[in-house]
Amino acid sequence: MKKQLREELKRFKQILGYKLGGENLIKESVEDEVIGELIDEISAVTPISKSDHTFESATLLQAILVDAGYCVHSKICNKLDGDFGDTTANSLNDFMGKISVENEDLEVLEDKMVEKVNEEGKTFINTKEKADERIKLRDKKFRKMGIHLEYLTPEMAKYFRKWYRHNKALDVTGEDVEEDIVNYIVKKEGGLTDTSTDRAKTKNLKDWFDTKTQTLVKSDNKGVKTGKTYKLNTPNLSPTLSRYYDSGKTYDSNHWHTNKGIVYKYYNTNMGGNNSLDTIENWFNLDKEDVRQYYLDFYYDTVKNYSSNPLVNHFFAIVKWGSGTGSRGPAALKRKLLEKTETKSIDEAIEKIGLPAFFDLMTKERGNQFLSIKSKDNQKGWMNSLINFHYYFYEKYIKPIADEIPDEVSDEIVDIIAEPKVEDEIEMVLDLPQVTVTTTKTPPEDIEWYDSATYQSKKDTIVPNMFDRGVEIKKGEIVPSHLRNDDL
Repeated sequence: MKKQLREELKRFKQILGYKLGGENLIKESVEDEVIGELIDEISAVTPISKSDHTFESATLLQAILVDAGYCVHSKICNKLDGDFGDTTANSLNDFMGKISVENEDLEVLEDKMVEKVNEEGKTFINTKEKADERIKLRDKKFRKMGIHLEYLTPEMAKYFRKWYRHNKALDVTGEDVEEDIVNYIVKKEGGLTDTSTDRAKTKNLKDWFDTKTQTLVKSDNKGVKTGKTYKLNTPNLSPTLSRYYDSGKTYDSNHWHTNKGIVYKYYNTNMGGNNSLDTIENWFNLDKEDVRQYYLDFYYDTVKNYSSNPLVNHFFAIVKWGSGTGSRGPAALKRKLLEKTETKSIDEAIEKIGLPAFFDLMTKERGNQFLSIKSKDNQKGWMNSLINFHYYFYEKYIKPIADEIPDEVSDEIVDIIAEPKVEDEIEMVLDLPQVTVTTTKTPPEDIEWYDSATYQSKKDTIVPNMFDRGVEIKKGEIVPSHLRNDDL
């Protein structure tokens, strides 16, 4: 109702302004319209608070506060950093008497913005533009990190923007891929857990075990203790509080299901343990070398021939580690990647678009697998681990060889492979160097600028792609399929 009244008032003011020559009324009408659009924008991302915000939502709110005359950064008053800190919270409280913005607070926010315009001459005409510009700058920072947001889905790009700063500080050396992968697994998986939000919660150890006293009590099929008690020796296991029982106040649980990423049910089956005390004790006592051997034997060994690139194969092994062999397992991801690249093998796909572009595409499609599960309790953790993998392994294994294929070519090829919808496309800005030969809509007589047998370019050229952007193709490189015609 308020939005409708606002629209009617805007039209009324415009009529008055035009008839009476009231420039102030016209200006107020424009400000009302801009404020209304900002409120609509904010309403789509509430709540916004210190504990619940995205980079985009906090940046937009900060831009509003700055243009209303408030500080949002402790050192640089008008710096939009996308971080809802104490300075932002205090300024918001001064502005509208709130330290957060809920949906029900939007009317108050709108009224306060209108007051600032009418009583102090403030303007919000360029507020959205300021926020958008800050977001673009941050995306450039991502690109330097090796994260190419422009061809991620909007939802996945949102996760990257929000969660990249949750840095696991992985010790990736770039010298031993197996060692780096095992360190990554141990770091991201953590220790023992019985959390009920985990998808492995039904694959738990049925017997009761107290991680502080290292005492195991056998139970029946209903989880009732039978009285048979055993003292285990688990020096590698730190005392761990149960998340399943008593909100983390007890060390005793019969729902321990995962230790260092290894699910009890699968460990017991793979090791042929038959729920013996030795098997249970070994599972609780897992160390890094145990994780390495288990990972190599039951995960990496089954995908190590997917390609000739060990890092790519390890990535597929990690996919199996997290998703098994089902619809989101390594085989399903492989099929998706071959479909996207229109190739018959992973090696052929890597050769076609280059390892840097394939690495990005592989990471993106894994992220899409996570998002398709629609498990809000776990998505943030999954995406966080994926972001950390991409960041650290790109830096050490991909970036050193990235110059073998120009970034512009890889980006454009992946852009075409992804086939983004027009409304979802995030604009790419490419600073392409000019070269001597350039094709046009009316090409010169020499129109055979690529080899129709190998699809390789015969000369350096810039040609328009499907989005009417210039794409640079250097002599000897593969020409994207959408550019292979003689009537450019």
